[in-house]
Amino acid sequence: GGTLQTKRMCRLARCCRRMAMSSLGRRVARPTSGRVLGEGLVQGLMGDVVRRGTVAIRQLLNEAREDQVGLKPASADGLVAYADNFDIAALIPEQLRTGVPSASLFGANRDLVIYSGFLGLARSVTRIHVDSEDNLITTIFGRKLVVLLPPSAQSHLDFEARDVPLDQTVLRAVTEADLSAPELIEEAEAEATALARRHPMFRQCPEAVRVVVLQGGDILVQPQGWSHWVHNLDLAFSVPCWAKALPPPGN
Repeated sequence: GGTLQTKRMCRLARCCRRMAMSSLGRRVARPTSGRVLGEGLVQGLMGDVVRRGTVAIRQLLNEAREDQVGLKPASADGLVAYADNFDIAALIPEQLRTGVPSASLFGANRDLVIYSGFLGLARSVTRIHVDSEDNLITTIFGRKLVVLLPPSAQSHLDFEARDVPLDQTVLRAVTEADLSAPELIEEAEAEATALARRHPMFRQCPEAVRVVVLQGGDILVQPQGWSHWVHNLDLAFSVPCWAKALPPPGN
């Protein structure tokens, strides 16, 4: 049931926090504020790829802790750290199987199942894009704002406006809202959706835009072909799971 699933994810959340400070050790993280803090690509507020680097992931969490208490200096170049698409299944395989059983939600015909890990500081962004397979995104901890559009809207997107950041009023519609009850979450999502539709990228398809808010324990069922633009509102950790049916041997 939903309660049991939430409890399982809460246990994984505690494990992931400990794991991030210990087991990950010298593993992946991304740069922030122009300093090299990670292995991977840095994303700025507009999702710009900037540079590569290497550092212990505990530094990423220390950055998050400083940011939460107001000690982190303002960044001159607007960069924020994002460790994305790392092999979470290789790091905590047993906890992943029991805490995020996404694979069991796919049909038996899905032969190839891939888990990944996304750990980002508040204000880190994944540019709008489309996944080639169905995706189940489990939020372990933190809050995410996701702008979604169906496949029918993709040809109407104005990609020349892709680098225009989402207006802060959209984010504040969620971060300043009371999200303690489902009806309050729906109200915040409706307000954020109305504001997000004003973005120039969506000028030809505003009615197709939908904003959803993910919190710890939530799963987003994202079908193949849906455009999505993800904003981390806090230090957030999520585990997407993609699955596909492989062709028969010899085909």
